[in-house]
Amino acid sequence: REFLVRVTDALDPDASDVSDNFFEIKPELILSRPVGGEPFQIGSDAEILWNTVGTVDPVKIQYSTDGFQRDIRTVSEKTGNTGKFLWQVPDTITTDARIRITSVEDAGVQTISPKPFKILPVFEMLTPAGLEQWTVGTSQEIKWNWHGSLETVKLEYSISDFSSSTVIQAAAPNKGSFSWQIPDLAHSLVRVRVSDPAHAEAFAISQSFKVIPGFQITRPNGGEKFKALERQPLEWQTAGSSTKVKLEYGIFNGELWTWKPIENVLRNQGKFEWKVPEELSSQTKIRVTDVMDTAAKDETDQPFKIMGVFKVLTPRADEILKVEDRYEIRWETTGKVPSVKLEYSTNP
Repeated sequence: REFLVRVTDALDPDASDVSDNFFEIKPELILSRPVGGEPFQIGSDAEILWNTVGTVDPVKIQYSTDGFQRDIRTVSEKTGNTGKFLWQVPDTITTDARIRITSVEDAGVQTISPKPFKILPVFEMLTPAGLEQWTVGTSQEIKWNWHGSLETVKLEYSISDFSSSTVIQAAAPNKGSFSWQIPDLAHSLVRVRVSDPAHAEAFAISQSFKVIPGFQITRPNGGEKFKALERQPLEWQTAGSSTKVKLEYGIFNGELWTWKPIENVLRNQGKFEWKVPEELSSQTKIRVTDVMDTAAKDETDQPFKIMGVFKVLTPRADEILKVEDRYEIRWETTGKVPSVKLEYSTNP
């Protein structure tokens, strides 16, 4: 509606004047959210809020990524003026989004976000999920879900809750998974972060997991025959930082393994000369364990044997034995051999 204003002398009605032109009294829309700087996540339900002075109904809601120059997109063509609208944030990654609310009946009545807000992708970390123990040198899958059209992601790890971090891959293809070769970072509180390379505030962080050094025993590794009390080299390879190890041997009694110490604390040089014990077993294994983290260990893949050693003392090569004479056969034994079998042969 259009209006005029008239001014009249309260004591003389003939003295008056009327405004030269008509003017309008319009209602006002005032946007209160978003007003700039807010991060809206793709796929989430974001509340648009505004106030109204006067009467406006219905309204049109739009958003833009260029200040409503060319990129103008409709949120709702026509909705009741309730002062709020629940908006499912679209897949439009930008740091320059604005909302505009306009009276359907009068396009001149509108309100626009005074400053731009952000529409950001969303990440969900799947693995590591926490409590894993990943071994140095192995390949492990980092997995994540996301919302938003994003071609690459940034992957990082930290042992300080991301007060500092190390880049795994600055621009990994966003396929939801990445094969990570575990570096030498043995630590009990490791976390991984996936983020948008262009918008660091869009990220997800894993729960804490553990990285442990890795061992591989190379000798013995199954099938060997060791003689009691002889010296045999034990050898192993280490992946990651491990300065001290514990060495044990295990004997299987038919039901369970019994582990006995070789060295409780040994400088990790990857080898050790072992004096084979007197205890005999056809099912024996070696185990190496990191002293600082007992979860880091390895044992021989297959059992080996510890066997006794005999040396026949009599009869000697120069002796002649008579038929039906009593003769004492004597021998020496190395190793705990509870019983023996005695035989003779005419075929050397």
